[in-house]
Amino acid sequence: MGLGRVAIATVATAWLVTACASGDAGGGDPTCPTPPCADAATPAVDAATAPPDATPAPDATPLPDAAPLGGFGDPCSDKGECESNICVLAGIGGLCTETCVAGSCPDGYGCVGVFGAIEPGVVADVCMPESTQLCTTCEADSECSLIGADKCIPYPDGKRFCGQDCSLVECPDGYRCDTVSIDGTDYQQCIPQSGACDCDASTAGATEPCDIATPFGTCGGTRTCEGDTGWSACAPPSPTDEPDGAFADDDCDGIDGVVADGVFVAPTGTNFMCGTPAAPCKTIQFGIDSAVAGGLSYVYIQAGTYDEIVTLASGVHLVGGFDSNWTRDDRNQPGHAVTIRGGLDPDESQYVTVIAHDLTATTKVMDLFIQTPDATGTVGGRGRSSHGVHAANSATLVLERVTITAGDGAPGATGAAGDSASTTAAPSGGGGAPGEESFDLCSTSRSAGGAGASNSACPGTAGGTGGAGGSKDSDCSVFSPDFDATAGRAGTNASVSASGSYGAGGAGGSVCNPGGAGRAGRVVNGAAGSGAAAGGQLIGNYWFGRDGGSGGVGEH
Repeated sequence: MGLGRVAIATVATAWLVTACASGDAGGGDPTCPTPPCADAATPAVDAATAPPDATPAPDATPLPDAAPLGGFGDPCSDKGECESNICVLAGIGGLCTETCVAGSCPDGYGCVGVFGAIEPGVVADVCMPESTQLCTTCEADSECSLIGADKCIPYPDGKRFCGQDCSLVECPDGYRCDTVSIDGTDYQQCIPQSGACDCDASTAGATEPCDIATPFGTCGGTRTCEGDTGWSACAPPSPTDEPDGAFADDDCDGIDGVVADGVFVAPTGTNFMCGTPAAPCKTIQFGIDSAVAGGLSYVYIQAGTYDEIVTLASGVHLVGGFDSNWTRDDRNQPGHAVTIRGGLDPDESQYVTVIAHDLTATTKVMDLFIQTPDATGTVGGRGRSSHGVHAANSATLVLERVTITAGDGAPGATGAAGDSASTTAAPSGGGGAPGEESFDLCSTSRSAGGAGASNSACPGTAGGTGGAGGSKDSDCSVFSPDFDATAGRAGTNASVSASGSYGAGGAGGSVCNPGGAGRAGRVVNGAAGSGAAAGGQLIGNYWFGRDGGSGGVGEH
């Protein structure tokens, strides 16, 4: 581009009027060429022979005096109006000037070579007004015009500065004449050698913000004044960019992260020839597998819901929080939430969303919502759990800004029923001892009752002993023989009994009748199985709810 001023020397057409010397009307007079001069065209009249009544001709009207010629710096429209015969165009008009050598011009003027100032097609050094607008800020050409076509020039950084037309005038020291295209028209303009009006040796080291265009918008950078060579290129805040909680595009490649070091995933993608921002993959797992195959470090995930179980790979990071334009922000902001919903993994037979097993390098999971449904079913009688992230042998796993919501675990299986009681009927009690045959006058002895029945399958459950028989007399002392017989005694209760119910002894008989039969023993159910213990238990690498205990053995 070029900046500059236009100095145009105007050349007026001069009309030269030449008068002849006075003399005779003779044709051979060399001072009066043919046709005869104006003063020889009319013959002289001898005053002595003139008619006496002749009246002298009146004097001619005198011509008006010519306007004085302009001096140095006076306005002009033609060089004929200037004492120096030099008129140059400056600003919106012309001014009279004069030739010069370096340093001979008055203050405010410089000795500048101007094309056509004196002779057409020839550059002559003349005094020209020094521009005070060159490289000043502007909005319109009218703020810059001093020598013709000085332009208000837009620079690549969006700033605008006055130039100076250099199509006919040399540029000042420190400037060069360049071609500048403005609205499709080329102009010759003076611009600084550094290429910038606001950066030279005096401002070296200064910095200012600038914008870098990216595929997804602009990124704020910084440029530095490098003195005579002008401004540096706009540099990003950092040459590297690791996704973090600042969500900033530090390397100005268009995303928070490094575009070339990741696989892009979006709900609208497809798992074929994919992985770029313009052609993302559809599933996170396909993205992880593609990153491993390509030696890449990141999987960049666009907002949406992904119904899949994800198995992490060592050293491949999951990065959420991207919206539909691949701008990253907090996952709680509208349009930035990434949700992964898992399910029952057929290989592990567990409810899980993210599996992190045997990771050996740092593996980050960032800015995600991880959800797992309620678990159902059991394994070996133990209830399954619901795992949001299941990590095993993975001390290098790092979770950053991740919300995990696991479902309810499944209940353990019901405990087994207790063994049934023996179906064999309880045996009868033994027979009572035979009654005693006595010839004694008086007797108080009693015959023993029968032995209680027993059950060898259930120790401690024998029946009660039968009651003893009645006696002939109640008292055989010397002084008070009663001669009265007594009734038999009641049998004893069984070992397992309820008063008046199962296993109760029979009533004693009357004097003339046998004792009553004891009641049958009862069958007792086994004790209920114990409930599952509080909490669960770790089996292998998974957590299970405990199952119930078995029931006890029933009894007779």
